[in-house]
Amino acid sequence: MSAISKFGTPVQRLYALIGLVFLIGVLAVLAPLVR
Repeated sequence: MSAISKFGTPVQRLYALIGLVFLIGVLAVLAPLVR
């Protein structure tokens, strides 16, 4: 259980970071198309 709680937050941060970068990339690609 302690191992799961130890690796819980860094993994969530990693997925949050990947999601944020992916979202920014999608917006960067769609912004010129919307205009």
